[in-house]
Amino acid sequence: MRRSQPELKERILEIAAPLFLQEGFDQVDMRTISRRADIAVGTLYNYFPNKRVLFFEVFETGWEEVFNRINNLCSQKESSQEKIKVFLEEFHKAVIERRGLGLELLKLSLETPEEKSRIRRIEQNLKEQLSEMLNKTSLEERYCYPLARCLLSSTWSVSKENSEQADLHFKFIDWLLQNLIANKGAKNDE
Repeated sequence: MRRSQPELKERILEIAAPLFLQEGFDQVDMRTISRRADIAVGTLYNYFPNKRVLFFEVFETGWEEVFNRINNLCSQKESSQEKIKVFLEEFHKAVIERRGLGLELLKLSLETPEEKSRIRRIEQNLKEQLSEMLNKTSLEERYCYPLARCLLSSTWSVSKENSEQADLHFKFIDWLLQNLIANKGAKNDE
């Protein structure tokens, strides 16, 4: 049975992702991916002109899945504070799960403006989503985006270290949000 183009592209991405995670960018070659996908190398090149393009597609697709998972989980929560906590916890899990891809990405020099833009889009999406959640609390709007950046940065740092401090980190964030929201983001600071 012949697969449709979207199905085959998805299959290639499903096969390539764990290979990049387990073996690293340099150790994976297009022939291995094509063999595991049970397609000709030429067919693989029809979908992805080179391994680098495939790697970036795997990276972006993985983060899209994370965003979908976060959105689904957040939609089940009532309060903005619960949504923010779930968002950060899922971000933490994603960084740990995808550590190999992130490390491989750091090894690659971002060669083109398009590559840099693709990574920035993921970062920007994270910041905007969290900022929007913060904006739905009683915090003053001008503090939401800077706070989103701080929370993502600190969560990434804890995740990057695979720290045993993650529980304490999330308790601190919960405490911080409770206090910020209770004080309405220092609206009277002017």
